[in-house]
Amino acid sequence: MSGSLNLNPSVLGKDDIMIINVNALSGPFTEGDLDEAFALSRPEANLANMAFFESESINNRVPLSNLYPSRANITRSSFLNAHVEAVNSRGKKSDLEKVIFFLNGKKIKTDQTPPYSVDFTPPVFSDDNKTLFTDWVLSAQAVPLKGASFTLNEFGGIDHEVVFPVSELKIISGNLNSAGEIYEGQSIGLQVSVTGDSNILSTSRAQHFVVNGIPLASASASPTQNANGETLMVDFYATLIADFAKYAEPDGTIEITAFGELDVRNNYTPVYRSNSIKLKIAPPIPWIDSTSTAVSLFSDFSDDNLSSNQLQIFQNINKTSSSPIADWTEYLVALGDFQNRIDIHSAHHITMGAWHESFVDYKTETDSFVPSDSNSSILWLKSYINTLLTGSSYVSKFGQVSYLVGSPSMGSVYNFGLNRRIFAEQCLRNKFSYNPSFLQMNQASVKMLNFWSQFEPNYWELGSRVDADAPTDSPPRRDSLTGNNYGAGECAVDLIYRLAVEEKINGLPYISYTEDYRDSYYKIGAIMVSLWKEKAFPIDLSFIQSIQAKPIKSIIETILADRRYTSRFNLIWSEADEVENAPNWKSESWFGYFMDSHFPWVFHENLGWIYIAGVSPSQFWFYSEKLGWVWSGLTHYPFLYSNNEKGWIYFDKTRSAYYSYAINSWKSF
Repeated sequence: MSGSLNLNPSVLGKDDIMIINVNALSGPFTEGDLDEAFALSRPEANLANMAFFESESINNRVPLSNLYPSRANITRSSFLNAHVEAVNSRGKKSDLEKVIFFLNGKKIKTDQTPPYSVDFTPPVFSDDNKTLFTDWVLSAQAVPLKGASFTLNEFGGIDHEVVFPVSELKIISGNLNSAGEIYEGQSIGLQVSVTGDSNILSTSRAQHFVVNGIPLASASASPTQNANGETLMVDFYATLIADFAKYAEPDGTIEITAFGELDVRNNYTPVYRSNSIKLKIAPPIPWIDSTSTAVSLFSDFSDDNLSSNQLQIFQNINKTSSSPIADWTEYLVALGDFQNRIDIHSAHHITMGAWHESFVDYKTETDSFVPSDSNSSILWLKSYINTLLTGSSYVSKFGQVSYLVGSPSMGSVYNFGLNRRIFAEQCLRNKFSYNPSFLQMNQASVKMLNFWSQFEPNYWELGSRVDADAPTDSPPRRDSLTGNNYGAGECAVDLIYRLAVEEKINGLPYISYTEDYRDSYYKIGAIMVSLWKEKAFPIDLSFIQSIQAKPIKSIIETILADRRYTSRFNLIWSEADEVENAPNWKSESWFGYFMDSHFPWVFHENLGWIYIAGVSPSQFWFYSEKLGWVWSGLTHYPFLYSNNEKGWIYFDKTRSAYYSYAINSWKSF
């Protein structure tokens, strides 16, 4: 077992360093640069050399040993945060009973639930109030459930005094439910407003937002100044997206704090702390809580925050529908946000002849191209298509897009009509997986030609008189020389766009005798990816075909019932060890062996089938036919609180019995 003790802000002592070697000034050096310099015994790698931070004056030079290796040198009365991460030999989060924090050898906190963290300010004086401290050490003793504990240390210095500004942290946007909770995947906007003396405010550096000891974001200053150039206030902004597994205590509690830096003073950084805001992230248990399900689904299908009006829509559906979750999902699928996602899938498949290779690829392209405004123009999708057509993956698979229009003189070199038909054949085959007819290829060629007439009404292939003075092209690609500058050309991009969005012309498809794939094939794939995330890849084409003919509501219910969806919420066993040569089986040192492939139903080696109602191994409820509803956790099991017994019981797997402390007797089952 190993671990790390991490400070927030983490940048303290990480400033670039200037070094004076004899009379030569060199640098700036990062800590990594100096690590290499010492390894190679370079001249600057001498701890006796005088040095100073690049952001400081040369007058503040000190021996390099004072600055390297980096240490958290802070001014007196500064505040820091620290958190502990422990991992086992397999690189997974380790089960700890508790973490005990010590500052200069004195215990300051015992934390029994993850994330394990503490806020602290190093003392200025010793116990006798006479000796002035210049150094401090924070120690964290990690106590595992089994095995020996280990201690982690972080050292720092303390010197100089500064006047700190006043820092106020507040929530400026986002929705909390009636219980004051934020739902998983929803976001809240945070603002820190710093006030005080103008001279102090002018030295403001970054603000570091921390949630239960976990770094959230570092923000730059946004100062407000008067007409005289004096700083009146400095604001900092961040957004928290609720992530139970990353930030929350087992009961969902989070504490948000911001730590601000001022300019370094004589190699010491002033760090001040804001007020703290305590909230709860509602445990993501959509298999139990219908509202949690609704919010989770909204996050899956939309990039916006769930509004109170939209939540009311779900509540109305929940009251009147016999299958509210499927109906709510059908409502979300019809929103503009989701239509953009279908666009990404269809355009990629038609262009590349395949779905995305992974969820990461899909998400990266979605984040890069899909606009936040669902009513935006078509240009984003055309830009995406052009990026695919000019990318290395396309070129290596199909080659560069042929010239589809050009000057009549180059028409004897490149058969533009044939090129258009070949390109159309490729796109139609990619989409439908069969060879199109000549009629369809020729129709697509004519469609591209007619589209080009918007840019060049007298284009020669349309029957106009040949202009002898027209430029000789392609190359360069004629239909790239427009305001859009599509490297693949306007014609190629537009054909794929039309095939992807499937807009009808007088009620007829863009290319005659072609099927509609958007509202069946591509929509199903987009729903699968939105709900299953990573587990949707590689795309299961046989699954799509098996449900393609069903009504959309039945399709949604089938996808929601699949374990590739339900397993997404299996946070409680996400760090459990997989059992070698036993597929779908896992183990926890405190809980034993179990199979969780049908989560939230779990088959336990001693308890049989149990139904999980929780997200953290530290504390959770589960139902067992043998025990009824019981509550336990990693520091309690095999002791459980029994709802049937109205008290604590001890489960003895060797006897198939439990001891009830309520009646002081054993009961078998």
